Amino acid sequence: MYPVLKARRHFFEGYLLALSSQNPDKALGEKALAAFRSALQWQAGLPQAYWQMSSVFAYNLLQPDSAEYYTQQAIALHPSWILPYTNMALLLSVKYKQFDRSKSYLEQAMRIDSNSAIVWVNWGSYYYAKKEYAEAEKKFKKAIQLDSNYINAYNNLGNVYYKTNSFEAAERQYNKVIQLDSTFIDAYNNIGQYAKTNRNAEALQQYLKVIQLDSNATKTYKNLGNVYYDMHQFAEAEAVFKKAIQLDSTYVNAHIDLADVYLETHKIPEAEVVLKKAIQLDSTKGLPLPTFSGFIRNWGV
Repeated sequence: MYPVLKARRHFFEGYLLALSSQNPDKALGEKALAAFRSALQWQAGLPQAYWQMSSVFAYNLLQPDSAEYYTQQAIALHPSWILPYTNMALLLSVKYKQFDRSKSYLEQAMRIDSNSAIVWVNWGSYYYAKKEYAEAEKKFKKAIQLDSNYINAYNNLGNVYYKTNSFEAAERQYNKVIQLDSTFIDAYNNIGQYAKTNRNAEALQQYLKVIQLDSNATKTYKNLGNVYYDMHQFAEAEAVFKKAIQLDSTYVNAHIDLADVYLETHKIPEAEVVLKKAIQLDSTKGLPLPTFSGFIRNWGV
């Protein structure tokens, strides 16, 4: 049992590192990969190590082809294990918008177990990423039918309702999530997004609650900054947008919103620097430096 236990130890060391951040982070990614490779030295046929190496390459190192390679290694070792298929499908659809490749993995997962709630949730995420919200709603509801305690299914169904302006229905789903797990931070984040439409003070409390639960919740700092901006608390907005960028230097929309704060506070040179950085990160934004405030607001999360 000694080699098996040593392999498990190194696997969980890498797993905890990988769970700690899904932001681009080469140093963290290489450290997690080293732990997984140590696990494989003790137990060569450990599919869990390859499964998690795939996520590290996708999130921390931004190498989707390598992510798919290691997914295939996990599948070769354990062809009937659902998670490598569904995780790769999620990465390809939600993060990289490679829908044909994503669909292939989902179809393989369906052939293994068409009654798996995990598979149906990932089908929902696939259609959600394609903005086919009616299909996404059906898939998430099917997942809930198969597993009435599946938190991600309720949360994702709430996102569908939010995107289709069914705000009260969305809030009911998010509250169901919190009822099932009061530490699930995405639900608080999502309620904050809903509340922000007309209840800034409530949204503020929701985002501050998330940060209490997870001080590295990058998206929450960005959302919190949006609330401060709408409340004309520009110093606070600037601070939290900078915090989001500190946690993820590639977060384009945080750069954009920080630039808007600089425009509102008449710091034009600072706005230009930040906007140029945003365009460098994502040239598809392609906007010139705006000449009036508010021009670049609400580009999306």
